[in-house]
Amino acid sequence: MSRLSLLFSVLLFAACASNTATEDPAVVPGVSGTETVASEPDTPETSTPQDALDLPPLDEEAVASLFPVEAVRAVVAYDRAFRAVASSDELKAVYDQARALEQTLLGPMGDTEWDNLMAFMEADLGMPGLSPSCVAECTMPSLAIAIDDWKLAAEHVGDEGSMEFFDLLASVYPSAYIAEGQLGGWPSYVEQTWDYGGYSVLGSGAHADLLRQFASADGGVFAVELQALREGLARDVLETTCVGPSAEDAQAELVRIADALTLPDAGPSLEVRIDAFEEPNAAGIQTGCAVPDATCACIGG
Repeated sequence: MSRLSLLFSVLLFAACASNTATEDPAVVPGVSGTETVASEPDTPETSTPQDALDLPPLDEEAVASLFPVEAVRAVVAYDRAFRAVASSDELKAVYDQARALEQTLLGPMGDTEWDNLMAFMEADLGMPGLSPSCVAECTMPSLAIAIDDWKLAAEHVGDEGSMEFFDLLASVYPSAYIAEGQLGGWPSYVEQTWDYGGYSVLGSGAHADLLRQFASADGGVFAVELQALREGLARDVLETTCVGPSAEDAQAELVRIADALTLPDAGPSLEVRIDAFEEPNAAGIQTGCAVPDATCACIGG
């Protein structure tokens, strides 16, 4: 081989070696053998949108200490959906999910042992929109509605109907909860006097004030839920037989309602109801139950 040919071969080999080191980022230049460095992994995409609700984090460890694996997964799915809500339809879906979640978590607990119930009550789970609570003289677990979280979510999606619903929910049930799959609580228009009962404040003006708020609200995607709240209020107006204020005050409020407000499905029954307070005892209605020396049987267990 000539010197020229030999020089050409050396230059060609050097060029190939240089290209190989440049094109393969896993090869460490200048290191012999097959040593490589691992390529950096792709940065995973976050599952939470940048405009997600800013709420305290879920404590998965606390949730896992109380519930089985499948229930924990349901909580995590609910938590992610709540924080990422971006529309009124999504907010309604999350609300329905919350009601179902109560059954998933607490349905199997039933009349749980006291120690288990106390552990649940004392847990700070960090679930958005929900927190541990109890009903039935605190013998059964429930999930309290963390209303501020729901109001924040409604404002976040900018839906007026949703905001109306959660505002009225807070007005009707100041301490709302979900138990056995149903929304419940002591209505603001009922004064609780014992564990399972109390008297209506019909005659105080509270019913008329609430009906006025309902008259200007449609609830948007929560129209059905809003109607259920309205109907519960209407039932108290038309059917309660235990009234805290006097018969005269109750009758006066009923007249104001008849004159200025629309009572759902009341029909002629509202006029009949007004007449009943002329002689409430004859109609089976106890009145004046709010006074200290009241003898109303309906205000005690």
